[in-house]
Amino acid sequence: MRPYSLAHLATATIFSATTAISLSAQASSIDLAISNDVISFEWQEDLGSSISGGISFLHADTEEHSHSQKTDIISGDVFVNGSEGIIDFRMGGKLYYIKGKKVEGHGISIGGDITVNFTEKFYADAGAFYAPDIINGGDFDSYIEANTSVGFKPSNNAKIYVGYKYTAASQEKVKDDYEPYQGIVIGFGAQF
Repeated sequence: MRPYSLAHLATATIFSATTAISLSAQASSIDLAISNDVISFEWQEDLGSSISGGISFLHADTEEHSHSQKTDIISGDVFVNGSEGIIDFRMGGKLYYIKGKKVEGHGISIGGDITVNFTEKFYADAGAFYAPDIINGGDFDSYIEANTSVGFKPSNNAKIYVGYKYTAASQEKVKDDYEPYQGIVIGFGAQF
């Protein structure tokens, strides 16, 4: 019997999450970001008045040094949420697994993100997560992901945005960082 690939696992996870969202009104938000080289999906659920958690999946198919580089990143996260005036923020951690063509790694990254709501319709946000060597496993010594975006909310429970995503992991045996994706994305989101 042929073992299932990470892509099959990710597809099943996304299908299960989408089904769960359809059957339950407890989901807080879903987010889909795309570009020519990447697709990412995120599902966040409120776990209490100031705690949220979720899952995310990123698939990148890029070219680096004239070689095709396919990478899947699956993560689960837990955040403490807060708000002060026009600023919303989340701090927490992510448990992640990265599978590339010739590399594989896992770990726990810590960080957060901040959103500035300029008006009811326009916002900007930025976030960063970092995992040092001590909480990494596999082929990587450290891992970083960062993102920023500006967006428009056509309604209370929908958003459209343009952003920039960056993911990289350093490897002890290789002098260049492994960069699954860095580039511009267009995203869509819904809140329930």
